Amino acid sequence: MDTTSGINTARLEEFAKLQRIENRSRAVRKLFRNKGSVVGIILLLIIFLAAIVGPYLTGYDYMEMSIDVLQAPSSKHLFGTDFYGRDTLSRTLSAAGTSILISIIATGISTILGVSLGMISGFYGKAVDRIVSGFNDVLMAVPALLLVIMTVTVFGRSRVASIGAISIAFMPGTMRLSRGQVLSIKQREFVLALKSMGISDVQILYKHIMPNVMAPVIVSATITVGFGVMIESMLSYVGLGVPIPDCSLGSLIMEGRPFAMTAWWLTTMPGLFIALIIMGFSLFGDGLRDVNDFRDLS
Repeated sequence: MDTTSGINTARLEEFAKLQRIENRSRAVRKLFRNKGSVVGIILLLIIFLAAIVGPYLTGYDYMEMSIDVLQAPSSKHLFGTDFYGRDTLSRTLSAAGTSILISIIATGISTILGVSLGMISGFYGKAVDRIVSGFNDVLMAVPALLLVIMTVTVFGRSRVASIGAISIAFMPGTMRLSRGQVLSIKQREFVLALKSMGISDVQILYKHIMPNVMAPVIVSATITVGFGVMIESMLSYVGLGVPIPDCSLGSLIMEGRPFAMTAWWLTTMPGLFIALIIMGFSLFGDGLRDVNDFRDLS
């Protein structure tokens, strides 16, 4: 009898595995049938490749000065040069890499912290929920940009400070989203059955509940990366971002602002990159949202 039960369980597990693979394939096909998501993916791939490889292919170091001061875009300098004769294309690509890297790391940290706290809060409820949710409400009461500026002001200008500040600003939204998902999932029959079988809370949370929670969280995180680039650029624009010699898209716009009327390319090119990055992540995130079976990818 036990042998038969074991065989049936193994078959069910194998069937579930095959079903998940089929769901993944169906979701990927649906994602690539969405024209917006395809445009977003292509746009992001181009930007990523340009940010990673581009600075080495332009032929100019982003800090290299020359006598070609404030030269308009030409075949020699595709994005023109700045007031020190530095190639704007090299500087823009290097800055884009910095801004994207900071935003991705910050979004990853905020997602990990937000999901962990949100699941614990929603699963255990009562006093734990009141404490964690109260802390989250305090953070959400402060405007995100103000929270970021306060954090960077306290800890100083650096990549680490920028990442930490953006992570703190994004964490409350992720926590609220994951908490809401757990509150609805923990009342389902399969969770109650797992509890009755004596399965530990940790196993239930991270093996059975988290895969269902991550679907909307990943969609939200994808879109959030684009807004992270915008916030990091705003920080750099007001002089609170990454310090010299590093540069970000916001610092390039800030440096080129006094020359906006005579050297339009100094602000237009970095601004265009910010817009394209946000558009790329937004289109990709919208495509993920439209994949109805996305929660079965776990």
